Amino acid sequence: MASPIPPDSAGGLIGGYGHPASAVLRYVGTGAACAKPRDRHHGRMRRVVIFGSGAAGKSALARQLGDLTGLPVIELDTLFWQPGLTPAERAGWAARQHELRSRDTWIIDGDLGPCDQELGMRLSAADTIIVLDLAFPRVAWRTLRWGRERAGYWRWVRAYRRRHLPQIRTVITANAPRARLLVLRSPGAVRRLISALRQQATPGSQPWRPGTAAGRRQRRAPLRTPCA
Repeated sequence: MASPIPPDSAGGLIGGYGHPASAVLRYVGTGAACAKPRDRHHGRMRRVVIFGSGAAGKSALARQLGDLTGLPVIELDTLFWQPGLTPAERAGWAARQHELRSRDTWIIDGDLGPCDQELGMRLSAADTIIVLDLAFPRVAWRTLRWGRERAGYWRWVRAYRRRHLPQIRTVITANAPRARLLVLRSPGAVRRLISALRQQATPGSQPWRPGTAAGRRQRRAPLRTPCA
């Protein structure tokens, strides 16, 4: 059984799934854990995986983290989904995961749900895992603001916390027991994480903001629906 996750002061969750909360606190805090100004790659954040249901804010967070840390951002959907929303062929997808795993640094944004047969491989290389565990009413409201989605998308989002998130927990525990884990349950928790990291970023960096034109274009992009 997963260990309980203590609440943090930002309204999110830290630690858990067998991960010590203190490791996460050292990472988002200040002091010895901070990167030197000349190195935008955070000393303890080099391979990041971001999970969350549709409309949870994965892409927005990935872009902000990329701007703050200098780490390259990889959008999993663009690699996995072929024209016509056809999933990638399994052998080819496994090879792509091997290639991604061999890279020194990345932020991988994407949650393919039951489509992803190579999740463990990706997680085993991660040093930081972020789970956006937002309530269904919030992601539903965001989805309705951005446009229409298929019935399969709504089934996935509705069942995400009940069905898919426990599966992710199991894979994390099995494949990434030493990774730093952050489980954030509110937009406020996400903002406070970014604020803490911004204090450690190189002065003069320009983080991506949802209110910019680029942010509006990203929000309007169609959302993919994981395999049923």
